[in-house]
Amino acid sequence: MELGLTGKSVVITGGSAGIGRAAAQLFAEEGCRVLICGRTAARLEEAATAISSSTGAEVLPVVTDIRELEDIKRMIATARDRFGGVDVLVNNAGAPVPKPYEEMTPDDWQQVLGYKLVGYVSCATQVLPSMRERGGGRIINVVGSAGREPNPWTTSTGIVNAALLNFTKTLSSQVARDRILVNAVSPGPIGTARWNALATNRPEEAAAVIEEIPVGRIGRPEDVAGLIVFLASTHASFITGASVTVDGGRCRSVAF
Repeated sequence: MELGLTGKSVVITGGSAGIGRAAAQLFAEEGCRVLICGRTAARLEEAATAISSSTGAEVLPVVTDIRELEDIKRMIATARDRFGGVDVLVNNAGAPVPKPYEEMTPDDWQQVLGYKLVGYVSCATQVLPSMRERGGGRIINVVGSAGREPNPWTTSTGIVNAALLNFTKTLSSQVARDRILVNAVSPGPIGTARWNALATNRPEEAAAVIEEIPVGRIGRPEDVAGLIVFLASTHASFITGASVTVDGGRCRSVAF
């Protein structure tokens, strides 16, 4: 199926590993030019080299701390200078603090709010001018499923993710007439380094999580990345303000 993405420019935050890296790989395979950003230069360079080598696509690594507005502005300016603008933004970076509510410190809250809530909002704000200049674009927010179905160990990220679902819906209505579509992808348990650490350190808890998933396994980063790429494609031109859960059926809530 032709996705209509060849030649598009894509910015992915948190692009050196996990879901972000998987999305970068798929976008590159579709002929996109991709900028991946994160905080660790070595990891970004390794990911960019590997993806570019396997696809032949241009993959640009840019060290960025999305808590810092000037870093975000510099990163978007780099994309505009190198690619001519930004067609797709994938907001994926985050810094979860897996603690029960009463153990959260003010610094913990600042970390979660700064990286995810403020970071996502700031990145979206900074790409809007470029997308308007190019006649439209796509913003895809990766928002964990705890935003709609909380649990005690994801109190902070659940609160932030709920706010980001609201942000996604609000922004989508404000920029739709500019042909900028804004959607959220809500992954459940995914086999990233974070999950692997849980499985190693708390195997009984990991087993209990898998038991809750109707399809009987955790997700792969590619499961989420495939949906992200679809939402950026021409086949998703009538989808905006939506939140799609990718969790193997684990989330039991019903949204109206």
